[in-house]
Amino acid sequence: MGWFKNMLRSWLDIQNLNGRQFYIQNMMDFDANVFKNYMWYRGDPEELHQFFRQVGSEDASFWATATHGVRKIHTGIPALIADVLSDIVIQDMNEITATTRQVDVDYICNKNDIENLLSNSLPYVLVKGDGAFKVSFDSKVGDYPIIEFYEADKVEFKYERSKYSETIFKNYIEHDNRHYVHKEIYGYGYIKNELYTLDNNKKVPMNTVPELADVKDFIFAGAEADKQGNISKYGTLNMAVPFLIFKSAKFKYRGKSIFETKQGNFDALDEVVSQWIDAIRKGRTTRYIPERLLPRNPKTGEILMKNDFESSYTQTKGDLAEGGNKIQVETPNIQAEQYLQTYVTVLDLCLQGLISPSTLGIDNKKLDNAEAQREKEKATLYTRGKIVEALLKVIPKLLNVSIKAMDVYHMKSITEDDIEISIAFGEYANPSFESVVETMAKARQGQSMSTVKIVDEMYGDSLTAEEKEEEVKRIKEEYGLAQMNEPGMFDPDVPDPTLEENV
Repeated sequence: MGWFKNMLRSWLDIQNLNGRQFYIQNMMDFDANVFKNYMWYRGDPEELHQFFRQVGSEDASFWATATHGVRKIHTGIPALIADVLSDIVIQDMNEITATTRQVDVDYICNKNDIENLLSNSLPYVLVKGDGAFKVSFDSKVGDYPIIEFYEADKVEFKYERSKYSETIFKNYIEHDNRHYVHKEIYGYGYIKNELYTLDNNKKVPMNTVPELADVKDFIFAGAEADKQGNISKYGTLNMAVPFLIFKSAKFKYRGKSIFETKQGNFDALDEVVSQWIDAIRKGRTTRYIPERLLPRNPKTGEILMKNDFESSYTQTKGDLAEGGNKIQVETPNIQAEQYLQTYVTVLDLCLQGLISPSTLGIDNKKLDNAEAQREKEKATLYTRGKIVEALLKVIPKLLNVSIKAMDVYHMKSITEDDIEISIAFGEYANPSFESVVETMAKARQGQSMSTVKIVDEMYGDSLTAEEKEEEVKRIKEEYGLAQMNEPGMFDPDVPDPTLEENV
């Protein structure tokens, strides 16, 4: 068939289009993009104005435009989204259980206050895209592994053949009016330290900064290095744990911020609110006052200066006729409904795919029905599910790394097998207990669910397994479904008179 296609193309004189090349200039690198998202999280109007004026990527954007006489207002929605999403996940985190070494797991969690650590780190992962946990030891603090979280702009990830190999932690130091960055390179079986000047990225000896003079490289967990210090064989343990929830399509091997595609929406929302407030300010009731009736200083007789907040008036010429001097009042018509509709529309765009308005306490549609409220929470449930899924992976890995690091610190042998660690999370936006009871009653009447399953659905994590078994037993006894031994037949403690007669 190939010869026929060529003949047909030649006969019709069809020319193939040469490949075209497109050149797109990326306005921001990863660090600048992280800083931009962080500016939205900080939510300071003055900082937003300065930042976007310097970037100047969109001349028509609200924050990049110099608006004289218009008060620029930031709604604070970005920070609210990140904080609420973090809170509804961490608050529902229950116990952490392990198949073995539960004492060590509890010890590490308590010493590092794992719940507070996750609560402080999760918002920055959502805002900046990713981060990493670093496990280290300090004999001055104790003999337990110290877990620290580094935000996205303070870590770098390296991959070899598409597989994760290293995490570089960056610590910024000032010495003798010069700025340095101390890079801690965490790989499989090794920790290396390098010091660079911040201005020209030149590598300098570690003793350039006195406090780093005694910092040494460390090889462990079966890793090997040559005489020059280059790693010739990787070990089995990496004491760094990357943490990301969404993958970035813009920066390879990095995480994606929840604000990544929302900058234009946040900018538009702030513009709508600012214009609305400006319209209210300019739309105050105006009084047209003749010159003779203007408010004056009772001592000097001077006309009092008007104030946009306390009083707004316009001076008119006086009328010499009797009764001609009158104060006229005019109230402008503010298009409040149009502003409100625009605000609701733009707000929906800001929250779309991330979180439901009702989660933030915003009820645009005034729906009080319980089923409708649960429907409105679907966006929150989806995002929360992705966050929980990421935590269910990173927490067990972090604790396993900490336990193995503790064994290395105490010069014990480590195994490659991980301990099975499970984390229990409660349900979010679950139906009320009365609704569950009603549903379970219908399931019981229809004989479509067992008693054990009904009790489990009704009480969830509020009862232990033993308490659930007792509840199931009581229900069966009340309904006459419990199996009881017949006296004298199966219970050896009950005497059988027939046996005595036979004897």
